[in-house]
Amino acid sequence: MHTRVVAGLIAVFSVWTSILAAEQQRPDFAAPKKDSADAEELANKLATLSPRVERNEATLLADCAYATVAG
Repeated sequence: MHTRVVAGLIAVFSVWTSILAAEQQRPDFAAPKKDSADAEELANKLATLSPRVERNEATLLADCAYATVAG
């Protein structure tokens, strides 16, 4: 009986924490409109550093950089 109670509490806790994690908003790392051209230029430069650099990751990094500086 004790094992069932502990297992039930663990299950409830797991579901509860996953629901809370899903409800949390992610920060917005979009570059401000006035810096969008500069962010795109930075993303292009980052993407050309290596063939292993993925374009979407370079864009995310550039947007994050400009959003962090602006914020």
